[in-house]
Amino acid sequence: EMGRVIQKGRGKKGLNYIRVTNLRNKAVKKEIDHEILQKYIEMVTHYLRKGRPRTIKIQHIPNLLLYMLRDDELFYSLSDFDDGLIHIGTKYCYNHDNPLCNECPIKELCEGNNEDKSLISDYRT
Repeated sequence: EMGRVIQKGRGKKGLNYIRVTNLRNKAVKKEIDHEILQKYIEMVTHYLRKGRPRTIKIQHIPNLLLYMLRDDELFYSLSDFDDGLIHIGTKYCYNHDNPLCNECPIKELCEGNNEDKSLISDYRT
């Protein structure tokens, strides 16, 4: 499965390529807590305005997290989350020969910055 997401040597400058879109239409195969499952059904039917789901799609997990963390006064959509990740990725990290990790607003959360520098040096999106 990971072989399709991480494509060895197919990124810029011969580095490894990360293809995150391979998660589309993949379903969660583990048993899910009943309360989380109910929130997922609520999110899909009300927020995404789709019919009752038969499976939990991995691509909807970020939506679910945002939905569960929402506040009645302030609610960020998945597009806000996606825009934020794109901004961070293009300004601070991937696709830069000299990433700006020290300036990144989420550097404390970054596995590449904190644990495995090869995630920064060996990959491009």
